[in-house]
Amino acid sequence: LLNLDPASPDFTKDAEGLDIFRRGDSWRFSLSVPLVFSASNIYLDSELVARNGTIEHYEFIKYTDSFDLVTNDYSPHPARTALDLSFRTKREAIAADPVIAGEVICIHYESSGSVMTGMRDAFMVGLDTSMNNIESQSQFLIILAFALAGVACAVIIVLSVLKRSFLFFPEALLTFGILLFFFSGYIFARSTTAPLFVAALNQSAPFLFLGAALLAAAPSRKAGIFSSLIALCGFLLSFITPFTAFHTAGVLNIIVAIVRGVGSVAVIALATYSSIKKQSMHSLRGVQVALVSVAAFAFQITHYYPIALYPPYWLILGATIVSFFIGFSVFRDTERRNEQLLANLSLEVDRQVKDIRAIITERDNLLQFVSHDMKKPLLSSEALLATLLDRERDEEQQKGLRIVKQHTERVLENLSEIAAYARFNYIAEASQSIDLQEVCASIYKYCAPDCEAAGIVL
Repeated sequence: LLNLDPASPDFTKDAEGLDIFRRGDSWRFSLSVPLVFSASNIYLDSELVARNGTIEHYEFIKYTDSFDLVTNDYSPHPARTALDLSFRTKREAIAADPVIAGEVICIHYESSGSVMTGMRDAFMVGLDTSMNNIESQSQFLIILAFALAGVACAVIIVLSVLKRSFLFFPEALLTFGILLFFFSGYIFARSTTAPLFVAALNQSAPFLFLGAALLAAAPSRKAGIFSSLIALCGFLLSFITPFTAFHTAGVLNIIVAIVRGVGSVAVIALATYSSIKKQSMHSLRGVQVALVSVAAFAFQITHYYPIALYPPYWLILGATIVSFFIGFSVFRDTERRNEQLLANLSLEVDRQVKDIRAIITERDNLLQFVSHDMKKPLLSSEALLATLLDRERDEEQQKGLRIVKQHTERVLENLSEIAAYARFNYIAEASQSIDLQEVCASIYKYCAPDCEAAGIVL
């Protein structure tokens, strides 16, 4: 990093423009070095100023006189590094040796052989207070988004369990994907010993909430299954990309970009189709689908840091808030519909109970009428049969009369039971023990006359 050109006619003007960075006779800057995958050693001039992880078989004495350690094992640990830079302000001092008047930064890193090698983002240079503010702001925004996504995901899952419904599944999938995305961002903002896995989560998580948008916009079950396959394909491809070599990763990145584009277009097409066909879709869900669709295209932006200048962050944060309100809104609407259904059901039950009671009353009146009116002639017949039996002397005739008399008595008993049955309005009899011998004797009593008349031995 070279100082101003001392031979430039605009040196004085340029120097005045750097007054905010002046500290005594030097301009002092803070340089933010982005993540370096996967292990790195950073030198400022000839001084070792940062070690991130461990490079295998590395001899520090070859590059600096102040450190003679030799490392044997490889250990990844990418992290952001802040350096303090100092530049001379006097033209005479710079003109003496422009190279010495500058700063030389050398970064050694070990390649894991995968596409995730080297730097993740761009350098930032400015005042140390500005750099600290950017670091603090970015970490705060990531933690805020992570917390909001966690709360929204938990609330939506609880609502799904309470309602025992998959109605909130798109929102649950969306917030879970956002949770993974910002979790990986939070890890990168601090440090990690598993950078490739965290990078895989960070790159594949957007396909979860792209799939959620597809499911929310899908007008049918078949469209939902097709949408899920698109999102699953993109998720798997983007997840394995960080672990692959450069050439393979280049091909996979093209395929992932195509899948992302197809998914985004599919979201717009399905949402448009649902609107034309007037399919039922919550109004907030339409906003959510729009935010995720735009964010899917915005994810093509490579620079991730600082997070406040990363457009997908604000789009996905908006989708998180919308999903949170969708959960409550749909839950509230569902409860209102259920209340209306219960009220209508209660009225319908009351109406049917009244109808059934009227039918039972009519039936009981009919049974009592039938049993009462039919018993009168049968009682007379029973009395006449008793008189005939007393006067009849022929045994065969007596036998026939006794059979008729027994049948008459049986019908009278049945009519009495019908009358009692109607009187008690179908109240169930209490359970009780019975004597099987008495039951068999009763059956024999009813069946014996017919069997004797037909010559059957009972």
